[in-house]
Amino acid sequence: MALEGDLRIFQLPDMLQVVSLQKKTGILTIQGEQDIIAISFLEGAVVAADALNQSVEDGLGQVLMGAGWVPPDQFASVVAEHQAGGERLVDLLLARGLLDRPRLLRALREQTYRLLLLALQWREGEFKFYVGEEVSFEEGFEPIPVEAVLNRAIEDLSREWIPGAPRALDPADRLEKVPYAGTLRVLGTDGESPTDAPGELWLPADDARLLEATDGKQTAGEVAASLGLVAPLALFGYLRLARAGLVRVFVPHESVPAPAPAAAAAPATPVLAEVPGPAAAGDEETPAAALVAVRLRRFAALLAAAVALLLFASAVRMPLGIATPFPWQAEIREQAQRLHRAAATLGIDRAARAFYLVEGRYPEDTGELIDLGLLAGTPRDAAGRAWQIVPSAASYQLLPRGAAAGEAVTEGITGDFLLDPDFVHFEGAEAARALVLLD
Repeated sequence: MALEGDLRIFQLPDMLQVVSLQKKTGILTIQGEQDIIAISFLEGAVVAADALNQSVEDGLGQVLMGAGWVPPDQFASVVAEHQAGGERLVDLLLARGLLDRPRLLRALREQTYRLLLLALQWREGEFKFYVGEEVSFEEGFEPIPVEAVLNRAIEDLSREWIPGAPRALDPADRLEKVPYAGTLRVLGTDGESPTDAPGELWLPADDARLLEATDGKQTAGEVAASLGLVAPLALFGYLRLARAGLVRVFVPHESVPAPAPAAAAAPATPVLAEVPGPAAAGDEETPAAALVAVRLRRFAALLAAAVALLLFASAVRMPLGIATPFPWQAEIREQAQRLHRAAATLGIDRAARAFYLVEGRYPEDTGELIDLGLLAGTPRDAAGRAWQIVPSAASYQLLPRGAAAGEAVTEGITGDFLLDPDFVHFEGAEAARALVLLD
């Protein structure tokens, strides 16, 4: 029994995050584009990785010789002895004095990361996670947190997938869309599996939501928070979009340089000015009138500031009502509200299903999703109302706070990969376990 799925539907960074949050021990196998990689987890952290088409001597040799720790001729001699006698390569390296154990563990750690980085670049493939009570790994190997793997991979892939990137993609970066001449399709909306039609590009649902929300004004972190995505997974989504040529890091237009300060003018020759005559009656402003004018100007400024603050608060909580206030804009407003609701509910739905993996139940409210880092903030509908979760054993309802019951949106458990009951801890009889499908 295993958790399994398609990498085109459920991205590998998401899968690593689920195993990490669940603190599972077991082996994740990934059959990808060039190889089959097995990743061993101990309580949610990575402790080993192996590849079918890459031997230990190949992978470890690249690290050791690339770092200059073992000369190529001596490494080749140890490999020949290993192949002839069957003794472990790492034991021979230690016995011959070519490595000490701390350096060996560093090399194994680097080899493990390189295999993970390779798997994170695959667009297609299938994965399967086998839950186990224990896994084998090198003695003294310090488990690698999934978060550390993802952060380093973001740094390495940023330079490869974003042309001219001087550093890793950051939540503070702003991105903008790049026009695409073909047709964009969304998995789960336009079909359950990609087709090979020419000119079509299929995107996972979360990547499509990221692309839709990208405007060159919000930072990557702000977009992630608005969609209920955690930052590392959102950054990986942006990296995939950049790799497909759909987004790029926003570069402001070159600003016009400020004019140089004018040279100081030469002092003018003093002349005798004409002395003005007496003012006409009524031209002079009395002190009382001047005081009233000052107070009126201050009141007008305060009133304008209050109106601006009220409009800003309304725009934050009810942007659609501010942008489309007129009756003849009702259809536009309703369509925008549907899109806003779909984006919000998709984010909550994905977070709720991930929560189900971790806790074996649906959350009582969105606060539980925020506490686990599955949602970045309190999601709201187009009218600015917070979404309320009403869970049951096998499903849940989303209801805007203060809305009538008829406005509830029920999300069923449907999707593209099967979670066997052994992956989630259930209490009670075996017959009470539910079949869980996630997308």
